[in-house]
Amino acid sequence: MLMPGIAMENMSRMKQYSQMACIEVAIRDKNPGQITVDSKGRHKIHKQLNPEDRNTQEKGFNVIHNIFNSTGAREIVNGEITIGLHLMGGLGIGADPSRSVVDPEFRLHGRSNIFCADSSIFPNAPGINPSLTIMALNKMAGEKILRAL
Repeated sequence: MLMPGIAMENMSRMKQYSQMACIEVAIRDKNPGQITVDSKGRHKIHKQLNPEDRNTQEKGFNVIHNIFNSTGAREIVNGEITIGLHLMGGLGIGADPSRSVVDPEFRLHGRSNIFCADSSIFPNAPGINPSLTIMALNKMAGEKILRAL
């Protein structure tokens, strides 16, 4: 749970923790973002919510407020930090090295001993919790890696 405030303000809230409910707004954003490399070789991540995504997020906040208000919430504390959960993409998987980074055997194209088997090989975020899909990919990748060794 991410809560605003510092020191004693948070201490006061944490004493009421057993009476709190926490919920997140998770959206499937439309902006895929971009990863670039600057002139000094540093990676830069360009990822902003577009107006459509912000509108979807705001609708989610409104639904949550309605739920909490209808169940008698005395106070609703909004987090001040927007976070990304289950970050995905960036190292697309595919047979064509000009269109992907990781091959179907989970190796980086052109490398025999570097493998990738996490959610970075997804083409985009599926809009639901990806944990089971990641575990299934890990199992497939593990079997392929063992055969390759």
